[in-house]
Amino acid sequence: MKPDPFERFRELFPRTFRDEGGLTDQGRRWLPIAVSILVAIALWFTVNMRETYTVSVPSPLSVVTLPQGQALRALPAAQVRVQYQGDGWDLLKLSRTPPEIPLYADGPTVNLVSAAGESARLPTGIRVLSVQPQSVDLSLDDAITRRLPIRLAGSIDLEAGYGRLGEPELDPDTVEIRGARSLIGSLEAWPTAPLDLENLDRSISRTLPLSDTLAGLVGLSIEQTQVTLQVGQFTEGTRMLDVQVEGVPPGVSRVRLIPNRVRVTYLVPTDGDHFDRAETSPALLAVVDYADIARDTTAGSVPVSVRIPEDLTILDVRVEPRRLEYFTVRE
Repeated sequence: MKPDPFERFRELFPRTFRDEGGLTDQGRRWLPIAVSILVAIALWFTVNMRETYTVSVPSPLSVVTLPQGQALRALPAAQVRVQYQGDGWDLLKLSRTPPEIPLYADGPTVNLVSAAGESARLPTGIRVLSVQPQSVDLSLDDAITRRLPIRLAGSIDLEAGYGRLGEPELDPDTVEIRGARSLIGSLEAWPTAPLDLENLDRSISRTLPLSDTLAGLVGLSIEQTQVTLQVGQFTEGTRMLDVQVEGVPPGVSRVRLIPNRVRVTYLVPTDGDHFDRAETSPALLAVVDYADIARDTTAGSVPVSVRIPEDLTILDVRVEPRRLEYFTVRE
């Protein structure tokens, strides 16, 4: 005698559940009904999904080619609504991952119905019935190519007592870009992704991606650059400098400054001979430009500036006094 299927089903439950009468006589009557309903639904769904249906889904656009010598000034719509017809199973898969619509543009206007039918991801047997909108107008401009310097973007804050030992080094330090003349014609540099650092107290070298704010509109010859920033500890130095007047025109024999010496305070690296060279370099100068005297509208005072030679690393230069009185002596 074959075992009772309901008894076999009952054996799947814990003993406590069975002892408490987990599967009642009423449950025995409803179980085959429930199973029959589920099987019927599955069969109905399987059979009906083989029928032909129509579905409307949003599909993404992708610009593949543009007319010779042209570039996009603005991106087209990200997606359009496409009405597809085909087998239910294929449409179910398609609605989950809509096929990308490639735009092979030979002019400013592209027929989207034709473009949707050319998608390589369109399943066999699926037809494109309609697209809303039916076409897309591309914003085009003359394409140009330029080579620009790369500019480090972001904010770098140093630990107290530390400073930069020169400007950041980028390798490579230029990038070739291609895009619409109206977009890149006036650019002076191409930024990196922001590099934001706080309380930096050591030298660093990092790989940074270039900015992608114009992704899809501008092509870059490289995607990243190596950034090296030399950082060192600094100390304070002080020198007394005689003030020189530059650019004295003919007809002026001399310019008398009061006082004619200033105190220059600065920060200089502690490593190496930076401190000694800053104290003795004859190329570290305090100067007054005669052009400032000629433009002066005050009560006879002009600013003093400090000229730092390229071979000296000096930061936070302060001059005391910052302005000097003057008298001109003409020939």
